[in-house]
Amino acid sequence: MDEMYDEIVSFAELEQFMDQKLKNYSSGMQVRLAFSIAIKAKNDVLIFDEVLAVGDEAFQRKCLDVFESYKANGQTVILVTHDMHTVKNFCTRAVLIQEGKVVLEGDPVRVADEYSLSNQDVILRDLEVSNNKVGATTVLSSNENGEKTDKFKVGERALFDISWNDKDAEIILVDLYKNSGELMANFNSKREGIEALPKNKTVRLGIKATIAPGSYHLDVSLWDKEMKQMRQIDRNARNFIITEDFSEVKNKFDGLTFLESNWRA
Repeated sequence: MDEMYDEIVSFAELEQFMDQKLKNYSSGMQVRLAFSIAIKAKNDVLIFDEVLAVGDEAFQRKCLDVFESYKANGQTVILVTHDMHTVKNFCTRAVLIQEGKVVLEGDPVRVADEYSLSNQDVILRDLEVSNNKVGATTVLSSNENGEKTDKFKVGERALFDISWNDKDAEIILVDLYKNSGELMANFNSKREGIEALPKNKTVRLGIKATIAPGSYHLDVSLWDKEMKQMRQIDRNARNFIITEDFSEVKNKFDGLTFLESNWRA
């Protein structure tokens, strides 16, 4: 332990806190220290419970690097997590457990997708509450069959009917965000063909949602004709989810979105 001490402390990034008592550590600091001790001990089997839920992005990257090295060396790691991205990328076998019972086991992608699907009803109930708030604009979502919905398949066409009250608004700007913070796309009514907003103050934005499964929202803002003055903004004007259903596209894909490409040999 004395020989490993400096490496353990360095990995946990706790050099300036080692003179404090363990009881004064935050839960995150305790997990980081425990994780660092565990990997330096070089055990044949490691069991981690939500270890990636703590620490900043740099520390989480170091944890993932450890998983990659263990996988490359054929060592065993049992990971308890709700992060399906990690399950898909690192696990060779997965088990879905609900209320203490094994629901599904086997292929990590299949198990991860089943977990995500099982949570969609809960997510949709939360979306219904958030989408009923009163904002600067009203945004209703539907599919091409005219059915009102906040749930779309990967690659499905999502329709958003946007209405507003500001009589002087001349441009509608829509930002599409993944709920984890990434700006996915930006839509501008004038740039994309509407020279003058209609008098009934309603437009429809159609999006081919070739984006990764997950939770998303639209920010809607109203502008003057030169885009110099914002008149109103409605953050989280509409929330929706993209399901794990890839039936509308040719193949599954990783990353945030699918980019059209071509290969030559």
